Amino acid sequence: GVLVANGLPLSECAKVVSDTLTEMTLVHGHVHGDPHAGNIYIVGERRPVGLLRGLTGGGAVRPACVVLDHGLYYSIDTTKREDLCFLYLACIARDGREMERLSRRCAGPIHRVFPLLLSPWFVLGTSLTSEDIQAARQNKLPPSVSSKDVGDAMTAAHAMGSSGSGGDIVAILHSFGYVRGLLTLLECGERARLKS
Repeated sequence: GVLVANGLPLSECAKVVSDTLTEMTLVHGHVHGDPHAGNIYIVGERRPVGLLRGLTGGGAVRPACVVLDHGLYYSIDTTKREDLCFLYLACIARDGREMERLSRRCAGPIHRVFPLLLSPWFVLGTSLTSEDIQAARQNKLPPSVSSKDVGDAMTAAHAMGSSGSGGDIVAILHSFGYVRGLLTLLECGERARLKS
């Protein structure tokens, strides 16, 4: 579409969006509460390269991310932010013990499925059974989880945020879900998203 027609490769656009929003959350602790396509713009930015440095008007056009609507942000404290970073690393390394420990710290009662909410690729290393995974494929609750468990988990997750214990995990998942949707529109695969 428009991005490619203006010399902006989709892969570079996806990378700048993913890098920007991931950095905001995992480095700075600021979670954008509404990062949909109307609030995240990609613009072409001319950047000097090679011998053209310092000359006006030269250089390659690269995508830049413009983030709008700063009225709804969530802040996560350093401990929660670092736990999320270490959890991503544990998931990538498939360190089941560390995944469980950090998932419990980050998500409390939803710790068993929390890595999957971050990325479906993180199923490896979790304590989920084949029945749990099959149920998920069918958009059903795992056999070991009741509707009451889900309600209790969501209540506890909201309470974790409102109690000042390190950030509302539901808000973080909401934001990450929007970002995943944006990256899907930019034809960005899960591998590229996780590299951010």
